[in-house]
Amino acid sequence: MDYKVFTDKLAELSLLQGVNQTDLKWLLHHCDAIHMEKDQVLLSPDEDNDTIYILMDGRLAVQFDRQRGGMRTYIDKGGWVGEMSVIDHKRPSATVVTETRVQLLVIHETIWWELIERSHVAARNFLHALSSRLREDNKLITEGMQKQKIFSEKAQTDSLTGLRNRHWLNEKLPELLQQQGAGYPSCSLLMLDIDQFKQFNDQYGHLAGDRVLQSVANIVRDNLRENDAAIRYGGEEVILILPDTTEHNAETIAQRLRQFIHEHKMESYDGSLLPPVSVSIGVYTIGSGDTTEQVLSRVDTALYEAKRTGRNRVVIWKAG
Repeated sequence: MDYKVFTDKLAELSLLQGVNQTDLKWLLHHCDAIHMEKDQVLLSPDEDNDTIYILMDGRLAVQFDRQRGGMRTYIDKGGWVGEMSVIDHKRPSATVVTETRVQLLVIHETIWWELIERSHVAARNFLHALSSRLREDNKLITEGMQKQKIFSEKAQTDSLTGLRNRHWLNEKLPELLQQQGAGYPSCSLLMLDIDQFKQFNDQYGHLAGDRVLQSVANIVRDNLRENDAAIRYGGEEVILILPDTTEHNAETIAQRLRQFIHEHKMESYDGSLLPPVSVSIGVYTIGSGDTTEQVLSRVDTALYEAKRTGRNRVVIWKAG
C-alpha cells in the first residue's frame, strides 16, 4: 500500500480531516483497502456488522426498509457506512449495495475506537458526522412519510372529481359506525344521483358528462363543513357523510344542495352553456347497531324512492 497516497486521500475526508499524519499512518497500518464489483451486497439487515467502510472511490446505494419509507439513497466518494452497527452492536438498518465498482477502506470497530482514543480530532469529526447523518436520515424519513401520505391521498381520491373514492369509504364507514355505537352525536348520510345522466351523456357526449360531474362535485365540496366528507360512490352517485347531523338537518342540507345544483349554470370545456341537470337525494340517519351493509342499503333505498316518485327531490328512509 502506498501510505503517502492514502494518507493524502484520507486527510481530504471530512471524517478524518485534521487528523495528524502519524495517526493516519497508524490507521492505514491496521486496516485494509479492498475493491468490490458492481451490484454486490456490502451490508444487510440479515447479517451482523462490526466494521466501518469508508468509500474511497465509486458509489454505494442504500435501501431502507418499509418502516422507514422504503427510500433509496446514495453514498458517494468520501462517504462511509456501518458506523451505527459499530456504535450500538446491532445489525444494519438498511441494505447497502455497490452501485458501481468501488474501493473501500475497511476499519474494524476495535481499530476505530482506538483511533478515537488516539485523536481528539477524529472523535470530534465522528461526532459531527453522526449528527449530520442523523439529521439527513430524519429528513429522508420525513420526506418519505410525506410521499406516502400523498400516495395514500391519491389512492383514496377520485381523479375526475377530486372527491374521496369508494376505497376510502370502505375504510372509514366501519370506523364511523363504531363511533355511533359509542354514543357519538347523530350522523347522517346523503346519497345523490344525477337524474337521467345516461341520456345526458348520449345526447351531449361523455366530455360534457364529465364536466357535469365535476361541477356537481364542486358544488358539493363548496357546501361541506370541515368534518363532512364527500365520496364518488359510483358513476354519477355521490355519498355525503354528515357527522353531528340530525335527520331534519340532513334533509335541509339535501334540499339546499338539490336546489343549488338545479339552478347552477354549467359550462362545457369550450365555455358553452350546458342544459341544467337535477339530482335525486336519499337521506338516512345512522342508528345504533347498524352495519355497513344496512346503512348503504337504506340510503340507496331512499334514493331509489326519490327517483321512482319523480326525480329532482329528497326522500328520507323510513322503516317498513
